[in-house]
Amino acid sequence: MTIFLFRSLVALGKAQDALGGYAPQAANMIKMKYDCDIEKIAAKHAAKCVFAHSTNAERENNGENLYMRMPPSDDVTKMAANAADAWFAELAKYGVGQDNKFTMDLANRPGMMIGHYTQVSLIQN
Repeated sequence: MTIFLFRSLVALGKAQDALGGYAPQAANMIKMKYDCDIEKIAAKHAAKCVFAHSTNAERENNGENLYMRMPPSDDVTKMAANAADAWFAELAKYGVGQDNKFTMDLANRPGMMIGHYTQVSLIQN
């Protein structure tokens, strides 16, 4: 699936949440827009060929998701879809609860990463 379809499921309240039911309908979902400056920051970090998050200072406090597949694929469209699938799956696997807010309690749950989902859904807290 695409990030846009996943975001639509969240917006409509049809995204299954592991903590019960579905994520609530979006009331304050950030509208996605392309940003050439953020693209430049991401490209600069990607050029390092290091599978690690950049620092907050390097990415100017923007969120960042990483994805890797082995062996790599030449089909970048499929790779992008696989990444979106993996990130969005965190909601159904670990959940965020009916408040649908990313909190430090959620961020610090051992073995239950949910931060990638929050970057995909872009919900304002």
